[in-house]
Amino acid sequence: MKRLFITVVFTMIAAMSFAQFNLGAKMGMNFSKLATDREIMKESMQPGVDVGLFARLGFGNKFYLQPEVLYSFQSYKTEIDALGYNITSFKTKTHNVLVPILVGYKLFDAKLMNVRIFLGPNLGFNLANKAGNNEEGLANLTVMNIAGDIGIGIDVAMITLDVKYSYGFTSANKNTDVYKSHNNMFAISLGWKFL
Repeated sequence: MKRLFITVVFTMIAAMSFAQFNLGAKMGMNFSKLATDREIMKESMQPGVDVGLFARLGFGNKFYLQPEVLYSFQSYKTEIDALGYNITSFKTKTHNVLVPILVGYKLFDAKLMNVRIFLGPNLGFNLANKAGNNEEGLANLTVMNIAGDIGIGIDVAMITLDVKYSYGFTSANKNTDVYKSHNNMFAISLGWKFL
């Protein structure tokens, strides 16, 4: 994780030498669920919060690279049904550091406004989690997850608005012999470019 952090910081510093460089902060809401491969487990999206920093490095007039470092609080609700009866339900809450590395394309670009699309990998690091009323530590969920992000954004002057969907490629739980789960998340964020 230290190497990844150093790489992201180095990339941001090196990018400042380019003319088309922005640095900003963003925050927003996410709605996530752990989708499983078990029919008796029913998942529903629950709200959470994202907050962090982003850098944007433009290449030409249309393309850009946007690495981000975000703190992400996520929650999931799972219900276990058998023969049509709800046996139990529980909520899982997680604290994560997310590092999306997005490649974007500006569909429309004017002086004070642009509309853009983006996609790229999203590396997630689970710092802590809690299931129900019991502290589970990192026993059941994996420490690192890989997801793919796709979304659309709009910039008006220094304000930026992003809407994205994130699909987990790796299983979020360690014991994949019992079941596999993937973190699926919808997020909306509002940001401010201060550089």
